[in-house]
Amino acid sequence: MKKRIIAGITLKNNLVVQSISYKKYLPLGKVEYFIKNLNRWGVDEILIRDIDSYSKKKKPNMEIIEKIKTISCNTPIIYGGGLSSLNYASKVLNFGIDRILMESL
Repeated sequence: MKKRIIAGITLKNNLVVQSISYKKYLPLGKVEYFIKNLNRWGVDEILIRDIDSYSKKKKPNMEIIEKIKTISCNTPIIYGGGLSSLNYASKVLNFGIDRILMESL
């Protein structure tokens, strides 16, 4: 069985953040830079978790998804956040995301 490297990116307020005890968040930068670097480093998959979409909006952040779509990236991208219905899930997949991370319905 081949081992795979899946890089995780956490988004809050449209920025990549580092969580400190799940209470404070240290902003690290724009998602496009992280995706480009992770792709260049050769990770097998990139998991993007938008914590604002989980807690506040309850719908996917289409602005971020559109940014991700414009980045030249060969690495499969998994998106999670705000996918509370099959309608949202199919919308995100149709925008070019390779896989989705569903929350409980």
